[in-house]
Amino acid sequence: MTTAVGWKLFVLNANNACVMTWDKFLPMIKTIGWNDQVAMQMWNTVDQDRSGSLDEREFMQFCGNGSVTQYIRQCEMSLPDPIGVKLFNHIDGQGGGPSDGRIDWNEFLPLILKVGWNQQTAMQMWYTVDQDRSGFLSRTEFIIFCNRSDVKPYLKQCEDSIPSPTPGFGPPGGGFGAPGGGFGAPGGGVPAPSTTTVGTVITTTTEEKGGGGGDTWDLETCERIVDEGMAETAAQALRKAMKGFGTNEKAINAVLCDKSKAEIQAIRAAFTNKVGRNLIKDLKSETGGNYENLLVALTLGPAEYDATLIRKAVKGMGTNEGMLSEVLATRSPSEIVAMQEAYGQVFKGRSMITDIENDVSGNLEKVYTTLLQNNRTDGSDVAGDILALYKAGEKKFGTDEGVFIRLLAGYSRAYVEKLYWAYAEKYGKALNLVIKSEFSGHLKKILQALCTPIDIQFSKKIKEAMSGMGTDDNDLVRMIATMKERHLRKIAKRFLQDHQKTLLKWVDGDTSGDYGKLMVGVVKHWGNLT
Repeated sequence: MTTAVGWKLFVLNANNACVMTWDKFLPMIKTIGWNDQVAMQMWNTVDQDRSGSLDEREFMQFCGNGSVTQYIRQCEMSLPDPIGVKLFNHIDGQGGGPSDGRIDWNEFLPLILKVGWNQQTAMQMWYTVDQDRSGFLSRTEFIIFCNRSDVKPYLKQCEDSIPSPTPGFGPPGGGFGAPGGGFGAPGGGVPAPSTTTVGTVITTTTEEKGGGGGDTWDLETCERIVDEGMAETAAQALRKAMKGFGTNEKAINAVLCDKSKAEIQAIRAAFTNKVGRNLIKDLKSETGGNYENLLVALTLGPAEYDATLIRKAVKGMGTNEGMLSEVLATRSPSEIVAMQEAYGQVFKGRSMITDIENDVSGNLEKVYTTLLQNNRTDGSDVAGDILALYKAGEKKFGTDEGVFIRLLAGYSRAYVEKLYWAYAEKYGKALNLVIKSEFSGHLKKILQALCTPIDIQFSKKIKEAMSGMGTDDNDLVRMIATMKERHLRKIAKRFLQDHQKTLLKWVDGDTSGDYGKLMVGVVKHWGNLT
């Protein structure tokens, strides 16, 4: 297919918001042969709305300039063709509608299921890619999605199988292996459900340790089918609760406390498309204090909320290393990839990696950089690695910090937790306590967060947030909201074991008002013990 000059460069360098940011534009211009100063002049000329990014129209207009077109064309000739063009042409019109040059949900879902991901993941992908909430993916949006590093290898295999002697994209069941980041491992052919009714069933904990550098952890993801009719009804109920004089907080709580992350994103989209308003803005306008903070934390997409936490940690004078360490040490590689992309979309023109590197230094920066590079792998020598840790710490006069950083930040959490338990069994001391005695400051805290099992560390941190005079509600909101559908159920079980009182009971006694009712509702639904 013939495309305009510049289109290939755009789809290969744009982010999920279908815009190109400065950190992609600059190296592209330098590769062609211009210098930094010329690149900046070009950027200032092309970024006419001063948004800090270039949309497709702006970039294509730039490439159409006679003074640059020939160089852009030469650059594109050296690039591989983007993945997805053949797929787009193949599935456009296969969802029961016309072949209209765009992809709708009924065309997108069968493709994702055939690769091997499930419907929950497909919905998360859809709401990530359909940035304008139009209900359709343009050709450019779809091609940009196909060239994400975390899905490209699997969609390429799918595309390479076209045409096929049998319908679909290859053998039933999918089975393209574990992605290196982003949306997690395809489950191997989860069939499309026969109904779109939400129902009341919530899946139990998914246990998918292992490959992909520990990319899939013991996440408690709800795989309840997202019902678009439910989403529209819920959006209308939320509008009614906030419309006019006063706010019906009870109605808001009733809508949100038992909804999964995917369902809330569907409600948020319906609020935009059917009500014509921004749900986050309305919640902020109609509520306040801890209640507002919890509502926003639950309503933002997981990657969006993580991105806002990172920005809050590095913005302004000083750095909140504790929050940085908590977020980066307890997220999977795929979640860190999604977080970085959300950061660039929410905070236009900014790079999460650059902002973090500008705020920290030394060994702490080395740890953060290692985590952000998403190159963690699964180890294979538990006995050898715990011996290396022992020799680098307890047995050594002084501490070989590099060994701890290499092993704890370089290996997957699933593997590092094996080291945690094996070290205790072999040497009679918990690895986090070894780190406490060998390290200090923020480096100590990030290494402890990396090696301590998530349920153990969050049981302790949540208890600390509710101990003493008053409750640290900012910490409580952050931890409950981020651990929902990640590890909250395991944390609740550990909390009971550690403190002889249920998390639900403790939260009920330490929070109050509409905020307390929502917090209790979330813990009751998502941190239940059975």
